[in-house]
Amino acid sequence: TRMPIIVTRPGAKAKRLDREAVTAEKDLQNYIAHNPECLPIDQIQEDLRLLVLAREFPSASGSIDALGIDQEGNVYVIETKLYKNADKRRVLAQVLDYGASIWRSYPNPGEFLAELEPRADAMFEKSVRIQIREFFGVDVEEADDLLGVMGQNVEAGQLRFVVLMDQIDDRLKDLIAFVNANSRFALFGVELEFYRDGDSVIVIPRLHGAESKGASVAAAGRRSWAAAKFLEDAESRLSLNEIGAVRSLYEFS
Repeated sequence: TRMPIIVTRPGAKAKRLDREAVTAEKDLQNYIAHNPECLPIDQIQEDLRLLVLAREFPSASGSIDALGIDQEGNVYVIETKLYKNADKRRVLAQVLDYGASIWRSYPNPGEFLAELEPRADAMFEKSVRIQIREFFGVDVEEADDLLGVMGQNVEAGQLRFVVLMDQIDDRLKDLIAFVNANSRFALFGVELEFYRDGDSVIVIPRLHGAESKGASVAAAGRRSWAAAKFLEDAESRLSLNEIGAVRSLYEFS
């Protein structure tokens, strides 16, 4: 049972809003591409933000609806489905199949970036690096570090899978929780409810799966350093003797 949405304005009677049906999967795809903040990934880890870099990304198993990253370089494989059209038993298998296809198809991070670049350019009319810098507010070196981590995650198959639907039933929620609790996968369901009030659209997102993955997901990200950033991190954490040893090791390497 859904809670009603009630809108009140000064001098006017309260108005109850009815949920608006989503009639096409393309509508969900368009919405998430232009409004990635509607995916509440900050419930997975505080302050995470999602940037959708490509739509209809090719894989050997078919086109992936959307591909995104967060500011830590985690890669999100996003599949959109309407509840009325989805085979609840197969929707999770499909998104995992896409992940396996990416992992197999792009063992070299450079090849993955080469495939991603023109698709990001088509969406934003700018390069992946520039879009990352502007969206996350990072400098050139940090953007390159982020791309490096993204490539490492693709190479290792460390992906985050998101099934985005207009409605998620209890069976699918249980399946998501079961997979997360018994595997290395990071699998999430996002349910979007749409309401309309005149020209305004109200969206209520609900995330499922974070409660069963929790800290293990937050700790799963891998980080790469440029030289200056690596040494800067070392200086902030180590003693003078330890810093000297790290510098010597770095120079030797």
